[in-house]
Amino acid sequence: MAWVEREEPWYRIDVQYCEVTGQLLPRRYWEFEHEGRVLKARDPHCEELFREYVLARRPETERAQT
Repeated sequence: MAWVEREEPWYRIDVQYCEVTGQLLPRRYWEFEHEGRVLKARDPHCEELFREYVLARRPETERAQT
């Protein structure tokens, strides 16, 4: 869990999205790990949202598989 800053030239038009909310990622974004996978998020609040809302609403069978 740490802040990461993207180093991209000003003319680059590629965009990246928050893997929790789908919003555009700012130049400085939050990165966290879940079950061995690194997720990119806008800020620590998105990680909290992921853990408290997204994971809590997964069906039990899906939680057991992952």
